[in-house]
Amino acid sequence: MLDQLSNMLKYTLSLVAMAGLVGCQSPAISSNVQKSSSRITTIAISPSSGMFGDAVGIELANRGITVIDSGQAASMLLTAGMEEFQIYRPDKAKPIVDKGVDAILSVRASVGYDNRPDSATVKLVNLKDGKIVVGANWQNGRGGARGSPADAGARVGIVDAAKMIADTVTEALK
Repeated sequence: MLDQLSNMLKYTLSLVAMAGLVGCQSPAISSNVQKSSSRITTIAISPSSGMFGDAVGIELANRGITVIDSGQAASMLLTAGMEEFQIYRPDKAKPIVDKGVDAILSVRASVGYDNRPDSATVKLVNLKDGKIVVGANWQNGRGGARGSPADAGARVGIVDAAKMIADTVTEALK
């Protein structure tokens, strides 16, 4: 009887472990890339992109791209007498383009229950023609029940998420 109970317990634990593994999903990104009409070497981070946008900017700089951080970008807009939304219009973006900025990167992110990013949308816009060069959606991983050790192990922090997004943007600029 004790052997049967032990075997049933092992079997049950094996099923639970397998279900946990099957239910895990790694962080993922899907993107749409359009060929730019001009070479992009300098990217400004949208002032409204927050800390996540700055993290992506740091990762882009680590990959050799010249990055204007969100604070510098806000200052450039203020000096030009522009609101942030105006930079997406090629006829209004000329003062920023004249300072050597080729594109603006907008990052919008949501934070999960564990203060790690849940998801993000990313848009890289060529300032010369207003076209979206990269549009991407990033989703954090998940596994098991929310807040479980399996879920915590499947989810990544801001640095790893920023690296995935920067890889996508960098690949699109090649």
